[in-house]
Amino acid sequence: MVTTAMSGHVDRYGIRPLWDGAIDFLLDDRRDDGLFSFSALVRNGCFHRNYDHPQALRYTINSLLGLQAAARATPDDERLSGIDDIVEDFAARWSERVTHAADLGLLAVLLSERGDDDRAAATLQRLIEATDLPAAGLDVQTLGWAIWGAASAARRGIGAGQGATATLLQRLIDDFVDERTGLARHSARRYRGGILSFGGLVYYLRALQEAHDVLGDRRAGELFRNGVGRAIALQGFDGGWPWMIDAASGRVFDRYPLFAVHQDAMSMLFLHPAAAAGLPGAGEARLRSIRWSLGSNELGLRMYIDEPVFVAYRAIQRTEPFPRAQRYVRWLRGRVEGLPARRVHVNRECRSYHLGWLLYAWS
Repeated sequence: MVTTAMSGHVDRYGIRPLWDGAIDFLLDDRRDDGLFSFSALVRNGCFHRNYDHPQALRYTINSLLGLQAAARATPDDERLSGIDDIVEDFAARWSERVTHAADLGLLAVLLSERGDDDRAAATLQRLIEATDLPAAGLDVQTLGWAIWGAASAARRGIGAGQGATATLLQRLIDDFVDERTGLARHSARRYRGGILSFGGLVYYLRALQEAHDVLGDRRAGELFRNGVGRAIALQGFDGGWPWMIDAASGRVFDRYPLFAVHQDAMSMLFLHPAAAAGLPGAGEARLRSIRWSLGSNELGLRMYIDEPVFVAYRAIQRTEPFPRAQRYVRWLRGRVEGLPARRVHVNRECRSYHLGWLLYAWS
């Protein structure tokens, strides 16, 4: 069972079924080699899981971040008693195989928060080398996770952490922030250069908050406060977080897909610290966001099921051919797409990283 403090927290927002379901799903999802699935679907009451996708390794780090944080937050939960051993097994088997700069950033967070300073320091050094690229070789998510990893290492007192955080923060501000809005572009390249996904916005804001925390950097704090205000202004009337944003104008150009992970998990990565800092609207946005997942969306659908097994659905999305191409055309035309579409459907995939972020954010 969960501790009293955590019990009150999850009950207040009505997410106990999500919390418990996430733990049970992830503990069942881990394969013998230590990996968590990229995706899972329920057919005829049974899971069909995909572990072969290249991003399964990234999703495994996400899942472990959540389980580790949940185990720290709820030490009386017997389900989580073996998490330290699971993380150690992963670190021994897989940490040297992590090569992408973004993944190294998340791995540095995992190892730093575990207190595994030797591996965290080695991961940080590889992260520094992996981000030593021209701006065109990076994107806002990669830099966001890299800053977060460096800041986590700095918080542990790992020597290169503070300097790496400062260097990466400067690159983020110089190469990616649009001065007209204070938001970050996805890429320094011309293609998708002015586009910002909601996921990218989340990691941008989290990186700013982490950098401000360990460096006391005034610019990071100002950009975080501005970015939170702009993010809250994007939230839909039903609490839904839109997917695609024009970084230059700060306006939505495509509402879909509406991802459940944004609603009950990822948005909390900036809303929790924003609410704790007393930023206007953060607490209310948090409540609206959760209500969307619990059924206050355009389909009136709870975005998870408990029977025959727990599954958290992935998204509500448009029913249309070639959605990526059409989304890019909407951006080029400068259309504002903030209202519900006529034809949408539910993507019933369950992604392990969703449940990992849920546990991490609410821990």
